[in-house]
Amino acid sequence: MTPFTWGDRGISDSCTQADEATDPPLFHAINVSKLDAPVTWSFGDMPLKPFKIRPGETVNVEVEWNFTNEAHAKDWSITCFGDGTKDTLHLTHDMGLGSDSWQPTTRQEPKKKKVLPPPPAPPVPDAQSEAVFREWVESY
Repeated sequence: MTPFTWGDRGISDSCTQADEATDPPLFHAINVSKLDAPVTWSFGDMPLKPFKIRPGETVNVEVEWNFTNEAHAKDWSITCFGDGTKDTLHLTHDMGLGSDSWQPTTRQEPKKKKVLPPPPAPPVPDAQSEAVFREWVESY
């Protein structure tokens, strides 16, 4: 399970400093009933320690998002990973809200770009003709 917020590369230094200067500092938090303690972080993703769930077992996940600074994008997500076996991971929101699910994607090799030959070099003027040489120099 990994909670995500906007990455720190998208947050200005002044916002980061303002967040850290508050008492207490502004953080996001997640508490998972299968883990020993809540986890806090400021920006980006926070991969949690993996845990196993038995069939039919309930795990409570509580999140707290601190978006009090108006400069922050107020977007977030939580991604859960199953063991790869079809229909092994099901999520149910306690208020009946639905969630999206990721579908496996097949790796695709990048398309190769055609390599174009370099443009031809401009013709070199006849060194014996001063007029042709002057015209060539003035064209640049």
